[in-house]
Amino acid sequence: MKRMVTPNSDSDELRSAPGSEEETTSAAAENASSEPTDAVATADEALETPDLEAGDAEEETPRQRQLDVQIEKVSDCERHITVTIPADEVERTIKEQLDELQESAAVPGFRPGHVPRKVLETRYRKDKGFQEQVRNRLVLESIDQVLSGDELTPISEPDFDLDAIVLPDDAPLRFEFDIEVRPEFELPDWKNITLKRKTYNIGDDAVDRMIERLLDSRATLEPVDGPAELGDYIEAELTIRDGDTVLNSSENERIRLRQVLTFHDGRIEDFGKALEGVKAGEKRTCEVKLTSEDRTVTAEFKVKAVKRLKLPELTPEFVESEFGMKDEEELRKLAADHIRSRAEYAARTELREQLTEALLQGADWELPPSLLRRQAEREVYRRALELQSSGYSAEEVRSYINAMRQRISEEVASSLREHFILERLAEEFGIEVTEQDYQVAILQLAMQQNQPPRRIRAQLEREGQMDILHNQIVEEKVIQKLLEEVTIEEVEAPVEEVLRTLSDESAVDLPVEKTKNDDEASDDQPQEESEESTEE
Repeated sequence: MKRMVTPNSDSDELRSAPGSEEETTSAAAENASSEPTDAVATADEALETPDLEAGDAEEETPRQRQLDVQIEKVSDCERHITVTIPADEVERTIKEQLDELQESAAVPGFRPGHVPRKVLETRYRKDKGFQEQVRNRLVLESIDQVLSGDELTPISEPDFDLDAIVLPDDAPLRFEFDIEVRPEFELPDWKNITLKRKTYNIGDDAVDRMIERLLDSRATLEPVDGPAELGDYIEAELTIRDGDTVLNSSENERIRLRQVLTFHDGRIEDFGKALEGVKAGEKRTCEVKLTSEDRTVTAEFKVKAVKRLKLPELTPEFVESEFGMKDEEELRKLAADHIRSRAEYAARTELREQLTEALLQGADWELPPSLLRRQAEREVYRRALELQSSGYSAEEVRSYINAMRQRISEEVASSLREHFILERLAEEFGIEVTEQDYQVAILQLAMQQNQPPRRIRAQLEREGQMDILHNQIVEEKVIQKLLEEVTIEEVEAPVEEVLRTLSDESAVDLPVEKTKNDDEASDDQPQEESEESTEE
């Protein structure tokens, strides 16, 4: 595919520049008595203008250039783009750069702003630093012009080697780059979708079980001399081996004895049964099934201590001091609210899955592996934010994320296709994210994590995750809009579906097989944070 990008009519002529013939003559006369007598200054001595940076806030909006653009469709989401800048456009940019340089160039024997144009031409046209400035300006502004058109919607940064591009002499400048873009597709017929929403009846038994969980988070751990029981905690040295090869290890892991133990990339199905009855000083081994491949490895637990939760007594004083409630009745209302929050999340998640399945009918575009890898961790982080804002504990979030990591390769392609469709629908609906939307989302996270909103926002910005929050807000708005328009039928479901979610699993924030990336991530993380996340 070939496309011509032409300049705006009002910017077709060269800008009026301080390096005009009249000004050059005047400058030469004014400086006649101070012509330099020393050797020609080097570029480093004379060129004191800052390097051109694309997007500099002080720069004027770049004018539209005449470009010859060829776009090759490599796959549904990949484009290889060849840009040719005509020789006269290159020459025009060189003159513009000299115009700007003339205003501030420091050349021995001349005052800044009064260097004759011929002197500038002689000294800088062939100068390597000057040519790099011109090249950078041409390439970066041209790429921005190509990608800002309506034909492409980039989803990654352009991939090219700037240093390999050389500014030619009296010839067109030609360069190539690769870019990932949103695929082209027809929007599905969403108006005729019918969904089923689950409703849950929250009774006294459910409230009792939720209160027990609330008390769990405020219980104390006490050492146990005897054998471990299901629900107890072990503190153990963990070593994972494949034969004689150590794949990963941890000197101190605190793990709750539940039926299943999950890792980032594996799981032990009968963990509780295998460790039940273990005492401090004993060893136990279990088989770990890797989820990415059909093989098992061995995990050895060298138990250092067994600890048991001691639940606090539910006295009026405790209820008031820990929950800010005046009596147990108010606490039961809080527990019911927790269940409702989880039930709403479960119902909303299932509705979204049904909606996604309907929207993705026929969406089978090819997705590049590099895009899938990047999206995998983004999706994990996005889902963690959703769980945190819906009232799930840190341990439950870790369990869910471990389970998600194990099936992420299956889910991320579907998630990406859903994102592209929701993004298109957001454009159709005119949906935008406001500062108030950010504040509400961050406040919700802050309340769930018991942290100041300012700290939550600073953390998101520091980790570069604000764009994930942005996408989450956009998608939620589109989903809400769709749910208001489609047909929804309600069906009753047992509340046990909500209460048993993740309750039979424990999680270790550790991969079965350590990689170089895991080492680097571990080195970057403060030790205090690592220990805190293990003990939660």
